[in-house]
Amino acid sequence: NCTANTGGPHCERCGEGYYGDPIKGSCQPCPCPFPGRNFALSCHVAPHRITCRCREGYTGQFCDSCSYGWFGYPKRPGGFCRPCKCNRHGSVSDECDEETGQCNCKPGIASRDCSECTGRTVLTDRGCSCESVYGV
Repeated sequence: NCTANTGGPHCERCGEGYYGDPIKGSCQPCPCPFPGRNFALSCHVAPHRITCRCREGYTGQFCDSCSYGWFGYPKRPGGFCRPCKCNRHGSVSDECDEETGQCNCKPGIASRDCSECTGRTVLTDRGCSCESVYGV
């Protein structure tokens, strides 16, 4: 039941995403990327230097970009990063377009996450097949 943005068993440190002096009750939001919207687990603020430790899915000096395998617009108001969740059978890799989330699909595969075959086929662990469509 800690208050003033503090955390820990005895409220002896600033809570996740905050920095400052918990004893004085001066824990403030990390400016990663902005104080009102931060994606940091923790940060260290010193004169002329801010070091952010980013949450999962975020990267960059101020946690203002999405990590590999994540996409979104964290720099925009209300923006955040989401996992790509590319289909492992239909995509070339776990990477997707950093803004749209479009995965890199194998030939004959479509959809944002590469989970749909083009034409009258279905995606199996071996790729697109007409087995399930035609009952073969």
